[in-house]
Amino acid sequence: MNIVAPRIRAAIARSGRTQKEIAAELTISESYLSDICNGRRAVSAFVAVRLEAVLDVDAHKLMIDQSLFELRQARAEYDRVMV
Repeated sequence: MNIVAPRIRAAIARSGRTQKEIAAELTISESYLSDICNGRRAVSAFVAVRLEAVLDVDAHKLMIDQSLFELRQARAEYDRVMV
């Protein structure tokens, strides 16, 4: 499970603002933020830095967690294909 998405959703909830408001502050579309919040899209460094500024989340930790998630996915796919 991608642990980045729930963390971002929780930060948005704590902020008391809507996804639409947060997306505007991040200078990304609401649908892009929605995709991140629902685990359909990875958090880019661009967005991680802005999330840090807007929601006070740790961009470094977001990027590490995103990378580890992607690495686990890649290993699972490799194992699936190689079996």
